[in-house]
Amino acid sequence: MCALVSTASTTAQADSVDATITVGTTPYNVAINPSGTFAYVSNYGSDTVSKIDLATNTVAATIIVGDGPWGLAINPLGTFAYVSNDQNGTVSKIDLATNTVVTTITVEQWPWYVGINPAGTFAYVTNRSNNIVSKIDLATNAVTSFTIPNPSCVLNQGFPCDSNFGVAFNSDATFAYVSRPDKGTVAKINLNDNSVVNTITVGSSPRGLAINPSGTFAYVSNYASNNVSKIDLATDSVVATIPVGSLPYGVAINPAGTLAYVSNRGTTGPGSVSKIDLATNTVVATIPVGSFPYGVAINPSGTFAYVSNRGSTGPGSVSKIDLATNTVAATIPVGSLPYGVAINPSGTFVLVVNRGSTGPGSVSKIAIAEPAPNAPGASTVVVGEESATITVSPPTSGPAPTSYVVTAAPGGKTCTVTVPALSCTITDLTAGTAYTFTTVAKTASGSSPAGLASASATALPKVSAPTSTVPAGYTPSWDNEPLTDSETDANTVGYMPTTAPGKIIITDEFGFMLDNKNGIKPNLRMKNYAGKIKMTISAKYKDGAKTKNYKCAFAPFGSTKTAKTAKWKWYTPKKACILPAPLVAAIRANTATLSANGTWTRQWLTTGKKVRADKTKIKVRKMMYTVKAKPAGI
Repeated sequence: MCALVSTASTTAQADSVDATITVGTTPYNVAINPSGTFAYVSNYGSDTVSKIDLATNTVAATIIVGDGPWGLAINPLGTFAYVSNDQNGTVSKIDLATNTVVTTITVEQWPWYVGINPAGTFAYVTNRSNNIVSKIDLATNAVTSFTIPNPSCVLNQGFPCDSNFGVAFNSDATFAYVSRPDKGTVAKINLNDNSVVNTITVGSSPRGLAINPSGTFAYVSNYASNNVSKIDLATDSVVATIPVGSLPYGVAINPAGTLAYVSNRGTTGPGSVSKIDLATNTVVATIPVGSFPYGVAINPSGTFAYVSNRGSTGPGSVSKIDLATNTVAATIPVGSLPYGVAINPSGTFVLVVNRGSTGPGSVSKIAIAEPAPNAPGASTVVVGEESATITVSPPTSGPAPTSYVVTAAPGGKTCTVTVPALSCTITDLTAGTAYTFTTVAKTASGSSPAGLASASATALPKVSAPTSTVPAGYTPSWDNEPLTDSETDANTVGYMPTTAPGKIIITDEFGFMLDNKNGIKPNLRMKNYAGKIKMTISAKYKDGAKTKNYKCAFAPFGSTKTAKTAKWKWYTPKKACILPAPLVAAIRANTATLSANGTWTRQWLTTGKKVRADKTKIKVRKMMYTVKAKPAGI
């Protein structure tokens, strides 16, 4: 019999409208600044932009722009917004710190969408009245206009001849792609010299345009031919034509770049969303949503899509689609005629622009109830002295956890991992006891089921380190000379430096030196004594899943020469022992210690004999030391 472990979270989800914010007349598009603190809405009917404070859900400023503001884009630094004014052929540049229009830039007639390249150096404006694209230098506000070749024009779905629609950039921002509804083409523009290098024929009346995260393919929704064209961006050729639903409009690709979602407006009744497998170029699911779906956006974790359903009369709605089950998890009522939809960078809320049929429009702010994370995998374990360091294995899908709780069995002791860290240590385990460790992933939305248990690991016994009485206030130092030689060690424990090279000072007269290649040497100073020191170091540690033993003997060091005058002098072996990197890491992580054992065959410096000046016998001195992690607070 085997136990089945559920890896999916079971926390119930319920998204809700957190606030409805009144803005200007006939709002269309919304953009959120990179920090997720403010949203900006273009109000086509009132010639303004509404700045919304997303912490208070209030309009913080109303900014007067040109006639008929439509497209809206924010530069990557979040310092300026650019708004295309459809009715007077201009773009308003807004300083987002002062909420003022600092420049009005003349472009072509009926400017529509605005796209800013990833570097934030240029904006590209599509104009729906002619076959010209305007390129704005964002440093100088200078405009360069260039013409897209003009094949024979066919009035298509209400678009005038020579119109341009969406704009998107490839991953390295060397080319821009513009969909042209009246031509049934996509224009490829070289961003270095502003030349149109290709015109790619797609379906009828192309609208939505999205490029996969790797920048290898573009996907274009063809509104009048009910399909999606897949363009190979290396060859500028359509490599697949994928049938979808009626009147496809918006296109969104999941963060992994494996699936595309297309909103199909339809002619009557409910619309739908087509889920396309981008590896096979096939529709793998058709998901019914509300009436006349437009915008589609996917949350950062790739678990849900949000689709604005414009409807024909009355309030609109947003469909929340569970992308794992291909079902509508919730239908959320919003305002009238919802259009633009955007998700904030952290994926905690959705903004939906409601155009409204009369009077001011609004923005619905929907609080996202993210699911709890999926179960993590089995953790890996490195045991130490009555302790274990556990490295968690994140879940392979679902929301990204913000923390993990690891539990030991038996006993139930726990430790917590806070992301981005992936490891924690449980102490006070019973030596000789075999433990397994299970992990629960956590987010603000809830906890996952427990993951698979780790392989069994047995806690090690504590190594009995030599003990000594450290005089009150004693701090070993090599900076000053002691008054005389010590006969016993005042301290036997040293701390591994957190970086190399470094010193391991154990007493005023003894310690170790660590070089930048993890080479280690003992360091001893003598005044009245001479003699040879023999020393060996050893350790037991984990390297991955394997337990390893380390041992190294230093060549005898010191001196048997006599001297007329006693004075302090340091001695160290010529050759270092090289510590394996996993051992050094284990010592620093407090899962291993380094033991040093040696003998010092002493003699009196000025006579070379094994008796002191007072005729007392000089015995061989045994040397035992431990190097470990430096405790917190020391």
